[in-house]
Amino acid sequence: RQHYNRVQPNQIDVILFDRLSSQKITLSLYIFANEIIRLRVKNPRNLVEFGLDDVFSSDLVPFILDEENLTVVHQENSLVLSILFSTTSCLEINFHSASQAGGFNFTIGQKNRDPYLTVNEGNFFSNDLTSSLDFKFNSPHLFGIPMHPENFLLKDTRNDYPYRLFNMDFYDYVPWTKIGLYGSIPILVNPTPEETVVLFWNNISTTFIDLGLERNQSSAYFYSERGSIDVFIASGKTPKIAADKVAQITGYGELPPYYVMGYQQSRYSYETQEEALSILNTFDYHEIPCDSITLDIDHLDRFRCFTWHPTNYADPKSLLKEIESQNRKVMTIQDPHVAVDHDYFVYDEAYKKGFLIKDAKGLPNVGQAWPGTVAWIDFLNDEACRWWAGLYNYEKYPHSTPIVYAWNDLNEPTQQGAHLEAVPLDCTHLCRPRNSTRSFQIEHRNVKNIYGLLQSKASFDGLYFRDPEPRRPFVLTRSFYAGIQKVACVWTADGRATYEFLRLSIPMLLSFSVCGVGISGVDVGGFVGNPTEDIFVKWFQLGVFYPFYRSHSNKGTNRREPWMFGDRATQTIRRNIRWRYELIPYLYTQEYEYSKTGVPILRPLWMEFPAEVSLYGEEEVFLFGERFLIHPNLNESNQDDDLSRLNALGEGWYNYHTKQKLARFGLEKRHLLFSNAYIRAGSIFPQYILPAKFRTTEDLRTVGLHLQVYLSDRGEAQGTYYIDDGYTYRRNKGDYIYKFFSLLNNTLKSNNYDEKPKATTFTVQNRIERISIYGLEEPATEVILNSNTIKLAEIKNYEYVRETKSLEIYIENLDAGSDWELSYRC
Repeated sequence: RQHYNRVQPNQIDVILFDRLSSQKITLSLYIFANEIIRLRVKNPRNLVEFGLDDVFSSDLVPFILDEENLTVVHQENSLVLSILFSTTSCLEINFHSASQAGGFNFTIGQKNRDPYLTVNEGNFFSNDLTSSLDFKFNSPHLFGIPMHPENFLLKDTRNDYPYRLFNMDFYDYVPWTKIGLYGSIPILVNPTPEETVVLFWNNISTTFIDLGLERNQSSAYFYSERGSIDVFIASGKTPKIAADKVAQITGYGELPPYYVMGYQQSRYSYETQEEALSILNTFDYHEIPCDSITLDIDHLDRFRCFTWHPTNYADPKSLLKEIESQNRKVMTIQDPHVAVDHDYFVYDEAYKKGFLIKDAKGLPNVGQAWPGTVAWIDFLNDEACRWWAGLYNYEKYPHSTPIVYAWNDLNEPTQQGAHLEAVPLDCTHLCRPRNSTRSFQIEHRNVKNIYGLLQSKASFDGLYFRDPEPRRPFVLTRSFYAGIQKVACVWTADGRATYEFLRLSIPMLLSFSVCGVGISGVDVGGFVGNPTEDIFVKWFQLGVFYPFYRSHSNKGTNRREPWMFGDRATQTIRRNIRWRYELIPYLYTQEYEYSKTGVPILRPLWMEFPAEVSLYGEEEVFLFGERFLIHPNLNESNQDDDLSRLNALGEGWYNYHTKQKLARFGLEKRHLLFSNAYIRAGSIFPQYILPAKFRTTEDLRTVGLHLQVYLSDRGEAQGTYYIDDGYTYRRNKGDYIYKFFSLLNNTLKSNNYDEKPKATTFTVQNRIERISIYGLEEPATEVILNSNTIKLAEIKNYEYVRETKSLEIYIENLDAGSDWELSYRC
């Protein structure tokens, strides 16, 4: 039997009676704008709970229910709620008795259409502290639930182990397994040609997901060891709309500082400051750009966070001053464990303030990690988080400057020799949620998967508040939960230097992307073991398209700096890193748009082409933003590859390297120096015109831009370009440039892409020096630049190149931030 109550303007409580157990269950539905539904059922046996709501404020907008938009039909064995969101959207939620076995199920979908999701209840809580629920989708294609070293398209687990979400350290992890690694995001994405369904099982305890895949449907059984039922459900007509709903639910990604677009160098470890400087100077010697260096635990005094080694890094002030003079940045490691020593200021303060995780006896829990005997900061306590953030203040963190950013490692949390229970699961946290006066104790097993996110947020806040005018933080974290994109970047950590892990990097990063985490990376070259020259070079070729491009390697392995395999390999790697820097105007634009729309930079083919079901499982070819299709070389063989399967994508494509338009995909010749790259016809984007020598992204803020136009069959194209100061939040006040390029009827235009005019003090120093229009069948006889608003700009010369069918226009002093118009006749 079902009854319902209106509780809040956007909340309906459905009261369900289980006929077998005679148990009353209150199922709360929260309705939000954009057809997002939240389902909550309180587990009466879990007396206290902590969750994502206690960490972040929500971006969701409540949808106010009233007599005009809510219709309820109540019958003996069913209850139908119809919610009218707009004249074209009426969502129907239909509760009904499930079977003779008792329980019930309900469906969600558009009225007068097949439901896109069925929720089956056997027993919510199994008479204990666990929680579970079963979902059925209308297609067999399921993606997401990272982090697993597995295929992108999830597998049937009915005759196998289920996927597990349990944040743990797994050094040298085994590939192609369903075991959980460092982070957990319990989001499933189910794309179909008609719509894409998103399901977020918001539970931060250990969770198992058992999948059943059939020909035209699939099921997902979620089982969590603790907690109540808390599920977000949404759908979008396209995968991009669904991606935006993931962002609305878990948070929009943060736009990182500009230097993150470049290449980063790391190693466990650069053991002296002289070695660290020598590495950066060697980049200059080889004329390879590099924006930052990462300092691992050997730069610390006895491996203690927020310190410097007294002899190996004896003069950090001069070190940071020299790195800053090179326009480079530094990322320092800060683990969540602290050495048990009252003479160590971090431990002493945390102990006295009660900011340490307690053991089952109520004493600070201690274990073993790099510093020796350690305790762990209790990041469930918001006061402890604010205190940790304060450690990044320049007065507290000796010699720190604005060029120092944060790396949070071993924050599953981990201790030496204990993968599964680094901090015993019966340890307790003192929970003090944000903006709340309440406090309570809770076991570590209930909240384990959110610990890394909480440390990352505290570090983010520390970098944010250390300057009078906030500058954009950048935090790299190994452990995470849903919503991590608001405060940090993630990476795949301790993989091996093999072809297998080179291939595995793509499905792992794509899984992050479809779950809202758009900025992620891989240890280029592999962390464990020693790569061959071929693996090493191919990894740098692929890394060009990782949102976060960093090489990192383990102590005791061969070095991973780009020049380690001799002149030939160095030259190839240099060309690839330079290619990354050429693409930064495009990449930064994509990063900005991701921060506003939730659509990630690294995309599976189905995100742009949902109608092509045959390509849903593709994980060797992917999209880099909206315009680039990338086919990297992932094998020892350099054989040409048959890409005829990609003809299903339709439209038109250009070979990026030759600039020639493809008649169709077929046996594609393998490019040995770079990953094969193709440009979607109808695209416009700018690239940097690189000088012969430069060090960092900052050196490119005044160089010329090359605007590339790839015509569609209709002779049209469009694209965007975004730029700001790269480091502050002044863009929120309008200090940025956001241009929309369009080519129609032989006229190329540049206009502001904002809906409303804005006042800005920001000016872009880059000038468009070259425009290339590819796909012109005939030479241009005349080119005219309308210079009413750019009187100093002029066309120097132009030419038609028959090999590439391109019009090459060379321009002087064309402001990239201005509105302009260029016409040509053929």
